[in-house]
Amino acid sequence: MTLHFNETGGNMTIMFCTKYALTKGITGHRGELITSELFAPEGWSYTPWEVGKDVHETRTEAVAAAEKMRKKKIANLEKQLDKLRKMTFYD
Repeated sequence: MTLHFNETGGNMTIMFCTKYALTKGITGHRGELITSELFAPEGWSYTPWEVGKDVHETRTEAVAAAEKMRKKKIANLEKQLDKLRKMTFYD
């Protein structure tokens, strides 16, 4: 993790976002750690992201989290497919 200091003295860092990993992939964002649990990306005016859930300090951690999300999504879709396959319609 690379730390930079901005004009206000806050810690600027690069974090890897997995919040949208299943639609946009893993993305890197520069921003500020508000607390040890919250990260505010530069230029982002919405709710900060949760460290360890939405963003990760290393790409390796982000890849592991994205893989977990992918497997969970596949299991959910397989469950939905099973339900649809068992469904029957009668007149």
